[in-house]
Amino acid sequence: MPEKKMPAYALLLMASLVPLVLGSGILIFQAQARALLQAIGLDPLWIGTVLVGTGLIDIALAAFLKSRIQ
Repeated sequence: MPEKKMPAYALLLMASLVPLVLGSGILIFQAQARALLQAIGLDPLWIGTVLVGTGLIDIALAAFLKSRIQ
């Protein structure tokens, strides 16, 4: 029986959850993340916003790919 391959947009959609969840966690728990991120020279607000933005862009790209395939 041939294996069914997962469409590219589905893989991208699943991959977009990683930065979205990480960025949201950093923004929600900013006080706890502040010491760790500042120790390595990052601003928690900036890095959280960038991660959430990356996740949202990935979701938009997955929706675009799905619309182009169907």
